[in-house]
Amino acid sequence: MAASKTTTFRLPTEFFSLLDRLAKQLNATKTEIVEKSVLLTAGLLAEASRASYADLETIQEKYGKDARLVIGAFEENGKPEGKLLINGVDPVDVQALAFPDKAAGEVHMFLSVLRDHTPVPAFVQIGDEALFLPHPRMPVGTLPWPPKPHLAIQILLADIEEAAKAAEQQATELVEL
Repeated sequence: MAASKTTTFRLPTEFFSLLDRLAKQLNATKTEIVEKSVLLTAGLLAEASRASYADLETIQEKYGKDARLVIGAFEENGKPEGKLLINGVDPVDVQALAFPDKAAGEVHMFLSVLRDHTPVPAFVQIGDEALFLPHPRMPVGTLPWPPKPHLAIQILLADIEEAAKAAEQQATELVEL
């Protein structure tokens, strides 16, 4: 049996009620729910970071080490839209996606690289249930919401390999037990 440690957390009563319901629904112990939740969060963050940098490296391979990305957000018909230019051109193989957090007054910007193949999805088992997590990604940045004209995120791809290595190391440390 693996070594264990006991600790005490002060959490709202509603949390424990939810934990009880989850354990019953998933046919799992409360300890398993908490363990899997922490591992799932760490794994998702690590994979999202890895995949996001892999996308930037794919863009760099196609558009060059000196490529310049300009990513903006706007509102069209009441819906958030992302806009991406690579070296001043609207690409057909990469999209900018905008997901606003209106309460925080910001919009999270993501890139989606269109591929000929489907990336390998993530899978996690919690109790009797399995979760399929096909495409976790980290945002490339955050902009104000509602959008401000002429405000955008700029990314130069020249140093992406070093940033990717640093992120990979951080992600590895995050998921190691």
